[in-house]
Amino acid sequence: MKKRNLLLAALLLLVVGVVGTTIAYFTDTDNKTNTFTIGNVDIELTETAWNENNAKNLMPGDTVAKNPTITNKSTTNTAYVFAEVDVPCVGTKEIFTYTVDTTKWYVMQNGACTSGKATKRYAYGTESAMTELAASASTPALFSEVTVVNLTNEEAQAIGTE
Repeated sequence: MKKRNLLLAALLLLVVGVVGTTIAYFTDTDNKTNTFTIGNVDIELTETAWNENNAKNLMPGDTVAKNPTITNKSTTNTAYVFAEVDVPCVGTKEIFTYTVDTTKWYVMQNGACTSGKATKRYAYGTESAMTELAASASTPALFSEVTVVNLTNEEAQAIGTE
């Protein structure tokens, strides 16, 4: 009987050891600390070719240099950027035109000039909506010039009255 109790106690001790080791193995944890930092992004719009004096007293068909470029002035953070252009309208006609380099920019929004609406809004993204502008980087110029369209005398007189 003593031998049997001793054998039973040894077996019980072995089972407790195996179960305890298994539980310890499967409940072991390795702690990691995740730190998130919200950074600042400083965006600047520049137009190095723009000269306000050249844009005075324009006539139909005149073209003036204008090269809007977006720069991410942050030295550490990337940014997602897009450009909006509001084109003044007279009735259903835009007052100026420009040509976007569609190999570098794509149209995200294309508004419409309608009677009673003073502007047509365009929105452009670079290459893809998910393209990041790296820290200290600039986009290509959205366009390089704008051209005043031919307006009738009545259309020209209506500028600013709608």
